[in-house]
Amino acid sequence: MDAMGKPSSGLASGTIADLGNYDQCLAVEAPDGDQDIDFTGQYCTLYLNPRNVPFLKKIIYRFQENGEYVGRADPLKWLSQDLFLGIRIGICIPSKCSGDEIEYMIHTLLGKYGVKPTVTGCELLPHTEKAPLTQTQACMLALIASFTIIIIFASLSEYYMIRKKGQRDRSVSKAYAILRCFSAVENTRKLLSTKAAIDSDAYRLRFIHGLRFFSASWVILGHTYFLIIPTSLAESLNIIKLQEDIWFCLIGNAFPCIQTFLFMSGFLLSYNVLKYLSSYKKTLAIPILLLLARRYIRLTTPIIFLVGLFLVLPRFISGPIYSEYKGIVFGSCEINWWRVLLHINNWVPFFDMCLAHLWYVSVDWQIYSTLWVIPIIMLRRKRVGLGLCCFVIMATAILVGVQTKANGYQPTPIYSDFNVNRTFDAGNEVYFKPFAHAGSFCVGIITGYLVLAYGAYKLTTAAQGTLWAASIAICLLVVFGPHKWFAGAPHEGWDATIYAATHRTAWSVGLGWLTFACATGRGGLLNGLLAWKALIPMSRLSFSAFMLQTVVLISRTMVARDRLVFSHEFMIKDFFATYMITYLCSFFMYLLIEAPIGNLEKMLFMGNITKKETALSGFVKTGSNQQVEHVVTIESIRKKTHRASSCSDLKTVRL
Repeated sequence: MDAMGKPSSGLASGTIADLGNYDQCLAVEAPDGDQDIDFTGQYCTLYLNPRNVPFLKKIIYRFQENGEYVGRADPLKWLSQDLFLGIRIGICIPSKCSGDEIEYMIHTLLGKYGVKPTVTGCELLPHTEKAPLTQTQACMLALIASFTIIIIFASLSEYYMIRKKGQRDRSVSKAYAILRCFSAVENTRKLLSTKAAIDSDAYRLRFIHGLRFFSASWVILGHTYFLIIPTSLAESLNIIKLQEDIWFCLIGNAFPCIQTFLFMSGFLLSYNVLKYLSSYKKTLAIPILLLLARRYIRLTTPIIFLVGLFLVLPRFISGPIYSEYKGIVFGSCEINWWRVLLHINNWVPFFDMCLAHLWYVSVDWQIYSTLWVIPIIMLRRKRVGLGLCCFVIMATAILVGVQTKANGYQPTPIYSDFNVNRTFDAGNEVYFKPFAHAGSFCVGIITGYLVLAYGAYKLTTAAQGTLWAASIAICLLVVFGPHKWFAGAPHEGWDATIYAATHRTAWSVGLGWLTFACATGRGGLLNGLLAWKALIPMSRLSFSAFMLQTVVLISRTMVARDRLVFSHEFMIKDFFATYMITYLCSFFMYLLIEAPIGNLEKMLFMGNITKKETALSGFVKTGSNQQVEHVVTIESIRKKTHRASSCSDLKTVRL
């Protein structure tokens, strides 16, 4: 009885859960007369749904007469949602009882009063006693152990070669070169390296590291607030109250950061292709196939590791929320893991996605593997390529606008909307689809062209000031524009439709001038901040951080023994904790998977190119959203007037 939850206090402020004492319940043992264990404690979750309680409406109406619980805070609207299961209470029952039996007993007692009970998430096995490893878990743990051993051996070998023989930069055997790909010493050195020639693209485009770092941080901040389970919260009505503050848009409307990644993807593709393939005379089939193959490997390999790691996670976590949601959270990956590898994770409903935040990786690959053709067309017909970009921007904007208006979708996800089903419908049908984000990619393509074609064009101080003002105004409008809808205003008007259709592309247009200015030496102090050397290593870890931050946040919720308080004080503290843990784990993931696979992939593809002396340019070594350092490898066209060695022909630009 002591381990059981009770009807919670603070129900009027949205505290609808009491989790009870999970560990104490599972520690209960009842001996029989022979000192054997007769039964143990069993933890279950009980939901009491008061949707049909006759007097509930009368009580709520009395509050509403005094101005309480109106609008989005009206409990009657929340009670009508399918996702609302009821007031949550953690109960501790004997292991000999089943959840169905308890549910039947409570229904017999309370059903006649209109209360619908549901018992779920029953946990019998104490968390100190783990079930046997599954085949997937065993293979994943063996893989991690194998890679760790190889990395340790490679690092010791590297250390020996440096200290004893000084052969870091001398020619080595192919076997040792492969082993060196796994060296933590070498890969850490590359991670921390910030050297770049002042006249190189690596130096000129270094501001991209800052954009990537701050955008990844924005993602983590937004997910810290909203990647939670509502029934595990205390004072959940704070979600509504906080969104009435206009400054909360910086957190609640963090979605433009995704457009930043897509914009950078399009910009770098366009910049590299137009700059380094313009003089290429042979067929483009080989460069394009290698470009897509390398990108797929860079995208997919870390994700394979992440999914495997996620399926091992149940071995190390337990808790009342995990007991209830393990089937939904982990079961989707056990069934739909293959969709992640094929990058079609965004074409299934939200609750069927394996690691739902990877919808972005699928979108990135789908857009990149489709629209790469536009910069190629621009090599010969720039106007046609620019026209295609404009067509894609307009067509996708119209499509999003029509869908939003016809179906009454939210212009951007609004978590305080009582109609939760509408939020998920908008995500499944619009937000998770590639056409909603293609405009940002195309703006990036156009920006890459403008930097190369008009980077030396002289702009007056007044013109630059006007462009800076317009850029800032557009970005501020995108971020703070939805405030009235967050605060509860209806979003059925044409302003909501126009915002839904244009805000993603508009954000990229605002970034377009910033990128143009920084890439052409007009960025000033802002370029100095974004190009700060300290941000470069953090930027190189941000793809791993993007993937891992959701795993960290899911673990936070799953292991919680008590309710989480939805307040700025708690969430900001949790953000910094999540941030530090995420980047620490990202460093280990970089050493374990990302750097070794990247080195091997580069050795495989670029080694063959060098041997064949194929004049290729515009190769981009990248992760899903330019989170990994970019490498543009160019083998110069041999000039007729002189002969150049293959060593001098190969130029590598590290961004």
